[in-house]
Amino acid sequence: MAMYLKELFKLAIKNKTLNKEAFIQLCNNLNIPITKRKGWFKQAFYELVETLKDIDIVEFAEKVIGINTLGEKQKEILKGMAEYPTSIILAGKGSGKDFMVSLLFNYMLMKATLKENLYSRVNFVNIAPNMELANKVFFKEFKHWFKKCLLWQAVGFEEEKNTGKAPIRLTKTSVSIGDNIELVSGHSHSTSFEGMNVLCAVIDEISDENFYNAEKLFYQLLSSIKTRFGTDGKLIVITWTRFPTPNPLDDVGYKLFIENQNIDNVFTFKGKTWEINPFRKKEDFADDYERNPILAKKMYECEPPDLDAYFIDVAKLDACMVELVPLFQHRVVYKEGKAILEFKQIRSVDVPIFAHFDLSLKHDSTAIAIAYTEGDKIIVSDIIEIQPTKNHIVDYKAVEEFIEHLRKHFTAYISFDQFNSAYFAQKFSNAKILNWSMPQQVKMWKELQKLIESQQIKIQKNEKLRLQILQHQVEENKVKYFGEKSPDLADALIGAVYECSMNMLTRDLFDDFELQQLLDDDEIIEFKSLL
Repeated sequence: MAMYLKELFKLAIKNKTLNKEAFIQLCNNLNIPITKRKGWFKQAFYELVETLKDIDIVEFAEKVIGINTLGEKQKEILKGMAEYPTSIILAGKGSGKDFMVSLLFNYMLMKATLKENLYSRVNFVNIAPNMELANKVFFKEFKHWFKKCLLWQAVGFEEEKNTGKAPIRLTKTSVSIGDNIELVSGHSHSTSFEGMNVLCAVIDEISDENFYNAEKLFYQLLSSIKTRFGTDGKLIVITWTRFPTPNPLDDVGYKLFIENQNIDNVFTFKGKTWEINPFRKKEDFADDYERNPILAKKMYECEPPDLDAYFIDVAKLDACMVELVPLFQHRVVYKEGKAILEFKQIRSVDVPIFAHFDLSLKHDSTAIAIAYTEGDKIIVSDIIEIQPTKNHIVDYKAVEEFIEHLRKHFTAYISFDQFNSAYFAQKFSNAKILNWSMPQQVKMWKELQKLIESQQIKIQKNEKLRLQILQHQVEENKVKYFGEKSPDLADALIGAVYECSMNMLTRDLFDDFELQQLLDDDEIIEFKSLL
C-alpha cells in the first residue's frame, strides 16, 4: 500500500486543490530547498516526508502550525503526550488544555498520514462530558488550529460546501482526511466505539460531574487501543479537578492520576494554571479566590481542599452513622420481571414515624427512609433500597402493601417527592407530596447538616448512603450532586429527616408548658377600636 500522504497529494493534484503557496511556505519553514530544476516538486515532497517523520511535536507546532508562544510546561506536556501511549494530566482551568490537545491531534493525524500500512480506517476521538463542551468548546478550538496547519492547507480542505474535490472535509463535529482517517468530537452520553479503530483518543474533563461512566470509559478505550495498535496508539486524559467528597479518590481524574503514577509507558503530570500557561498569573484569579477559595483551589491548582471544606463534615457524619436495630427486616426478590420488596416487622415504637419514598420504576432504585424521634434526637432506623435490573422493574404493588402496613401498625406520616408518585398520591389521600424545588432542597440539606453538626441524629449505617451524602455540596443556594447515579438513598433520607425535624420543632414550640402560660395569664387586655 502506498504512503497515505502521497495518495492525498495525488488527489489534490488531480482535483486541483493543491495549495502551492502553503506547500512552499511549509518547505521554507522546514529548511527544505526549493529549486527551479525539473522534478523539484517530487524531490521536495520526499524530503518533506522524511522531515515530518523525524519532527517532534514542539517543532511541528512551531514550524508547521506557526505557534511560537508555547510555555516550558506546555512543551513538557506536549512531548509527554506524544511520547507515551497513555497520559494522565491534571491541569488547572485556563491552562490551555483544548489548545494543547488540538496540537496533539494535528501531530498525530500528520503521523498517521505517513504510514504505509494504514488500517482500512482509523479514528481519532475527543470525548467531552456533554455536547456543549464537545462541539462549541473543543471542536471550535481544534478547527482553528487545524486550518492554520500548513500541511492541511497544502493538501486542501473544504468546510462549508462539500464538492468532493478536496481530500480533507470539515463538518461541525468531524474532520475526514481522505476516506480512511476521521476525527470526531463526541460526548460521554452518546459516544459509541462500535466499528471504530481508535488510534488516538482524548478524554476531556473526565472529572466533570456530568461525565457518564468516566472510569469505565477510560479502561474500555485503553483496552481497545492497545489491542489494535499496541504502543502506537494514544489515550490521553486531561482535566481540572472537582474533588466532590472529602475522599480525593472520588475525583475520577485524580484517582487515575494517583493509580497510574510510576507505571511504565504512562505519562503523568499535575500543574497549576499559571505554571502551565505563560500568559496567566495567580493574581489573575484573585477574585475567584476571594469569592470561593475552596473551589478556586480545586479549579486552578488541582489540589484537594482541607477536610473542613465540605458541606457535610465527614468525621461528624461517621459519628452519626451507627448500627441500629431496624423496624423491619427486608429483602428484595426478583421474579416474573419484577423486583419485589419482602418485609417483616421486628419491633415497634410508640411515637409517630416519618417515611419518605423516593420512587422509581426502572433504571434508578426506589428508596425508603423511616425516621422518628427519641428524646431530642432523630433516629433514622430503616434505609430500604429496591434496585431494579435490566429485566426487573420495581413492583409497586409490594410498595403499596408496605405503606398499608405502616399506616395500620404505626402512627405513620407518609411522603413522596413529585416524581413517579401520582398513583400513590391518589391511593393514599393523606400522604404528602414534598416540594422538591431547588430552594426547598437547599433547606432540607441545611437541616440535615445542622443535625449532624449538633449530633442530634442517628442514621442507620449504610456505605452507599454515606457516599451519596458526602457527594452533595450546597454552593450559592444550589444543591450539587457529584455522584454518577441518582442519589436515591440520600433523597429518601432528607425527605424523612426534614419532615421529622419539622414535626419535632412544632412539638417543642407548643409543649404543655408554653400553652399553659396563656391559660394561667390573668392579665386583662383592653381592645380599642381603630375607627
